Order: sequence, then C-alpha cells, then structure tokens
Amino acid sequence: MRHAAPAKRERAGVDLFDVYRHEPVLTVRCGGRRHRLPLAPLMVGTAAPIRLAVDHRPWLPSPTTLDRMAPAMGTLQQDPRRFDGTLVALRGLRRDGGMWRGELRPVSYFHARAAESLLDAAGVRDQHRVQGRLPAIGDGPLATDLGVVVLLSTQDGQLVLQRRGLGLDWRPGMLSVSASGSLEPGPDLRGDRVDRTDLLRGAARELEEEVGISPQDGVKMRFVGVYRELARGGKPEIYVRAEVAMNADEVCDRQRTARDADEAAAVHIVPLPTSDTALASLVAELGHDADPALVASLLLDGVARGLAAHAP
Repeated sequence: MRHAAPAKRERAGVDLFDVYRHEPVLTVRCGGRRHRLPLAPLMVGTAAPIRLAVDHRPWLPSPTTLDRMAPAMGTLQQDPRRFDGTLVALRGLRRDGGMWRGELRPVSYFHARAAESLLDAAGVRDQHRVQGRLPAIGDGPLATDLGVVVLLSTQDGQLVLQRRGLGLDWRPGMLSVSASGSLEPGPDLRGDRVDRTDLLRGAARELEEEVGISPQDGVKMRFVGVYRELARGGKPEIYVRAEVAMNADEVCDRQRTARDADEAAAVHIVPLPTSDTALASLVAELGHDADPALVASLLLDGVARGLAAHAP
C-alpha cells in the first residue's frame, strides 16, 4: 500500500536511548564493533509457534486521543495525495509456554498515523513511557500497527536495496531494505487466526508489490523476528529474510514494472557480505545514509550466518 506525503525526516532533538534508557535494545557485535540500534526485541527467534486471534472490529483511539489528533486527521483528509486504508494493529502479545499468543484488529491508516504524530509534538512519548521503557503492546494511544521489513538476496550473491522515494512519509530519501510496508486485513488476514505463514504471506505481498518478485519465482522466505521501533513509540515490525532464484539484473528488470515501483527513487545492488569484516565494512560504508531497518536487517542476517553475534 502506498501512502504519499510531503517529505519529512524524523523529529530531531529526541534522544531515544535516553527516553527508553531501561529498554533492552537490539545490540549486535560485528567486526570488533558493538552496534546498538533503536529497536526493542519483541518476538525473537523462529522456533516458537505463533497464534494470533483476529478481532474484526476496528480499533479506535479513545475519545481523548481522537480530540488531540483532530488537527492531524484534518491534514491527512484534506491532502489529495493521501488516501485512507486499513492496516493491522497488534493489540496484545504474550508468551504462553512454548507459543506466542496475541490479538490483531483492523485500524485506519489515518488513525494510526495521526495518533503517531502526537508522540513528540504533544508529549505523548513522555506520558506513555513506563520507567524508561516502552508501554506494553496494546497500551497507550498508539495503534501499534504491524509493519514488515524484507531483505532480499539474489542467486548471484547480491543484496537488493532501495533508495526511498522523496514522496514517502517516513524516512524519505534514505537507503533502505528491499521492501517494506504494513500488513493489510484483506490480503493478509484469512479467517480468525493468524500464524507464521500468514505473517510471511504479508511480507511476500509487499515484496511483490515493490520489487515484482512473486512466490512463483522461487522465493524462500525466513521469519527473523519482530522488533519495536523506538522512534515510532514501539511500532512492531516483522523482519523477514528472502532469497530468490534469480540474478540481480533480472530482479532489477522486475522492479521497474512492479506495481509500487515508484516508491523507490533508485535500486542499489551490493554484494552479500561473506565475512564479518565485509559485513562490518558494508554497515560502516552505508553509515547515516541507511535507515535503522536496513542496518538491523544486515546485522541480523549476519547473526544468522555466523558473521555477527548478539551482544548484551
């Protein structure tokens, strides 16, 4: 789903590591360097089964929150470049023995983004942190809609990265992963229960829409985990690693004709690191030009391939 907006960067002047000083964040050691990322692990690992119940009643902010976000809602509704849609909100999550259980509900895209806009402008971030930590999933005024982050590699040992378009409403112009977006109730939620397969299906849909690679192209999808964005008040993102049985040139050809190809200002092809030093060099080379989702995807993939390690 594409939601265009005037270009803007993340709000400056907020030290996320200080605001959430007691939140255990993603920390990875690679090439002799310790990388601390503004992401909080929520659902880590790939072994535990996932069973999320679907409540088909739309999630709505509280009346107080609706009043506070009225100006932001008005701006969204009046912008002809914007359109509302329906996302999937994670409204609860708990570990029940060896299984993850939780609840999903539909949420308006406008409601989700308008509530999110209150974070720093209206002081919501400070009001809803709990002793230097993120609020629990489902608490507070945010929808906590589920995003997806997909890192794609090709048969000839390359990674496909995208330069985000300047018209996107989040981190415009930054170098990012192969595909990203949010789960949507129609194509991604089937029935009253969601499991790991459904989550991967949502990631596969985003990959097809943005890069033009479909499941029929021999794509292997691997669930990496779910991490919460500190910058967005704990928005959960599903991280997925994908491999396709095509070379990089073929993928670039597909991307040019993909449905949402215009979300990317450019496609960048970089070699898949095969050593810890190569991975560390790539992360350092990308520097501040890369968004945190890309850096996290590269490092988490490095952990999976033995090139990096989780650090305390």
